[in-house]
Amino acid sequence: MSNAPIYLVSVPRSGATLLGAMLNSHKNIAMFNEPWFSYMLPKFESLCRRGQAKSLVNDLNNAAGKFGVTLDTEFTENVIAEINGLNSFNPIDVFVLFMSRYANRMGKRRWGIKQPFGIFYVPQLLKRLPDLKILHIVRDPRATVAERIGKESDEGEDLVNVLKFSRSCSKMMRFANHVRQLNPENYCELRYEDFVSAPEVYLNKVCECVGEDYDPGMLEYYKAENPYVPREKDGSPVQTHLTVITPVNAGYIGVWKNLLTLREIAIVERVCHQAMVQRGYYPITCGKEIDAILYLKTAVQFWWTQIRSFVKHGSFERILYKFRNGLVLYHN
Repeated sequence: MSNAPIYLVSVPRSGATLLGAMLNSHKNIAMFNEPWFSYMLPKFESLCRRGQAKSLVNDLNNAAGKFGVTLDTEFTENVIAEINGLNSFNPIDVFVLFMSRYANRMGKRRWGIKQPFGIFYVPQLLKRLPDLKILHIVRDPRATVAERIGKESDEGEDLVNVLKFSRSCSKMMRFANHVRQLNPENYCELRYEDFVSAPEVYLNKVCECVGEDYDPGMLEYYKAENPYVPREKDGSPVQTHLTVITPVNAGYIGVWKNLLTLREIAIVERVCHQAMVQRGYYPITCGKEIDAILYLKTAVQFWWTQIRSFVKHGSFERILYKFRNGLVLYHN
């Protein structure tokens, strides 16, 4: 039995919310969904230095509220008092304190968080949390790209966005190889397709990875009084995550074949080829479906949209913010 925190990471639309719901239904585990704490850490550090623990806790309370969890005033006041009583205001330590109290509030022994693209912060987190249990759920990049685009099968091609999302999939899977080497004992990777095909088998594997006994209640996640699913402002489940409040369904495997054109599939396979093959996802195109000129044209359009977005949204400030964020993570 372990008390180490759990860190669940994935590319969006890879089944992490489903696995998070199952973990949250374990009698010992309280999962917190997408606090985006890695982006909050510079803000946390500033708030801690100024003694504004209330603002910090309210940010996390709001994150919990997006998944239907309401934290009462007594909980909030007690956590704020504990933070104010700390001798050191390291932002990661403050976050760990909040999560520990959150797990207690949920009646659980240990906590975990689900964070899209969170694997890029693992090296820094391991400095403060060396026993961190890392769960990485991967899915066929062709499927995640198809779902992230969100188009119907009869819609036209969207080569630029296919290239954009393929690049993010490839980057994350390649970095996961680095994390695996960095901490092989605490890293566990599983495929979405295998997971939904034999959920009980893979939940046993997940429990073994995080140091817990298997709990049959994990398969009844959809019966929870407060399902682990993102909410709209009115409290209703987000449409794209309705599958999280239904039993496991393996019917979504291979749907990308009907959603993507051969040229779109060819781009995904070209960008993600090595990382895909390493995980047992084999190409179905030979590369001739998209020639070098069309690929170059798509790449130019992609970078042009990136530059326009950069200028339009004042991304200079965002780059400075990310640079400061990196310094905070590295320093701590």
